[in-house]
Amino acid sequence: MTTLKQKVKLGGNGSFINQLMGNNSTLPKVGEGATIMSYSDRSAYQVTWVSDCGTKCKINPAIMKYVGSGYGDEKYEYQGYRENSYDVAWRRGAWYKIYNVVDFENDFVESMEGKGRWEDEVRAMGLGELYDEDGRVNVIPSVTKHKKEYEKISIIFGRIDEYRDPSF
Repeated sequence: MTTLKQKVKLGGNGSFINQLMGNNSTLPKVGEGATIMSYSDRSAYQVTWVSDCGTKCKINPAIMKYVGSGYGDEKYEYQGYRENSYDVAWRRGAWYKIYNVVDFENDFVESMEGKGRWEDEVRAMGLGELYDEDGRVNVIPSVTKHKKEYEKISIIFGRIDEYRDPSF
């Protein structure tokens, strides 16, 4: 497999340490940790699945317990991981977190311009309920569709590190 090297611009906004950690060529391995670097914080994950080619994986949020002694003492213990996973994939020279969302069809949006509440219109058309009990949009043919959204992330594999910048 070719080397996958993510590059983070140094000297930009955010923690210089996170920027340095973001420049790496680590690869996901099942059972190892993963750390997503944000502006100044870091979030811990566990790798639970990796594709054969190594360019896709699933990460689950780690369960961390604070064991520090007070303000500024950012020490955590790893205590397993949550069951909700995120898909991560290598594309266009970077790692991306993939979200599966439900979005409205363009034709439906155009047809609803100037009309009342979309939920009432969909119900009146006999297509069912637009929203489920949790407020998420239902998939309704010709109204909504499944869609993937990609968020570029700075991640390092093989390390499980939780950090909350105490200065914020």
